[in-house]
Amino acid sequence: TASITKILDAQGPTTIQFSTGDVVASLNEKINDPHYKLLAKAGVITTKPKGDKTLIVNLTDTGERLLSAISGVEKGRNPDGTTSYRVPLAQRKVVEVSKVAMLKPHPAQVFYTWKWEPNRLGAEFDASGTLVKSFTSWDRSTLIKSYGVDFYSQAPTRASLVLMEKTDGVWTPYTD
Repeated sequence: TASITKILDAQGPTTIQFSTGDVVASLNEKINDPHYKLLAKAGVITTKPKGDKTLIVNLTDTGERLLSAISGVEKGRNPDGTTSYRVPLAQRKVVEVSKVAMLKPHPAQVFYTWKWEPNRLGAEFDASGTLVKSFTSWDRSTLIKSYGVDFYSQAPTRASLVLMEKTDGVWTPYTD
């Protein structure tokens, strides 16, 4: 269980990235993509267009409280005066290890079940939730593909992994 937990933790959480201030459209900043709309519907930000290529984005008081309560939020100041945020949404957590099958003396196949554990903002980014369902199919697929939306409330997922015991007794993913 400890080895599987360590592997899932190393994958890191799903995240959402956005900026506040006068956000100018660029290759890295797609102001017309639906993530800003989703954050606004969730009450995290307010937005106001400023011409065709700029979006004025402000963090709400609710958004500020929410982000301060989430562990692992990264905040940075950009040269253009905007502030960037990278916010964790959900982390994979082990539910159970159901079987360990020894393949030889040192490798073993581990069968386990994991589920998403979303934080408060991650719950708003659940693809099966009413907030995300309020978007068009195209916008929902964009949110899932590029902006951290997933089926966080789905049933736990079964998986398996082959681990190899090293000489120091530590179990790590098997690589050939």
